[in-house]
Amino acid sequence: MVTDADLAGKSYYVDFACFGYADRFCTLALGENGFAEFGNGLKAGEQPGPWRVETEEGIDYLQVIMPTKEIYRELYNIKGDDLFWRAELQKDAEGNITGVDGKIISEKKSLLGLKTDFVLEGTFKMTPLTDQKEREPMKGLLDKIEQLRLATGQDVKAQKAKGKKGAAKKGAAKKSASSKGMGV
Repeated sequence: MVTDADLAGKSYYVDFACFGYADRFCTLALGENGFAEFGNGLKAGEQPGPWRVETEEGIDYLQVIMPTKEIYRELYNIKGDDLFWRAELQKDAEGNITGVDGKIISEKKSLLGLKTDFVLEGTFKMTPLTDQKEREPMKGLLDKIEQLRLATGQDVKAQKAKGKKGAAKKGAAKKSASSKGMGV
């Protein structure tokens, strides 16, 4: 049996596939305060989410709630504010605990909020983070994506503003040409 105390203060290397992407990596630190922090390529929202171990029918599961950032909700069309991570826990003879058959789920509420559907967003597995240099995923990947998104958004706004100015100039040129009898 695995308990919260067995995992508190431990960090894990997480291999996940989500939102149509495979072979993504991040770290997951399970704090002694009952909150989890994602890192190295995956970031939660403003606050870390809670984690716990739950046993169902003799099987231990790790459950982590990941508050999502607005960028995730926009890019991946996540309807709820959180992603729910849940994996079966396995303990080997040496006492190492791994997570297998993990599922990443979001909630989608109906239009009137009367019904909630669960959407499978991805899968994952996790292993203890023992040698960070050997297993360290790409740092700052999400930060770069966010920077690109913001830069692209600014470029789009600039293009729209430029397009409006260009349209105004063309309109003024047409008006000027027609007032001179040029029939434009």
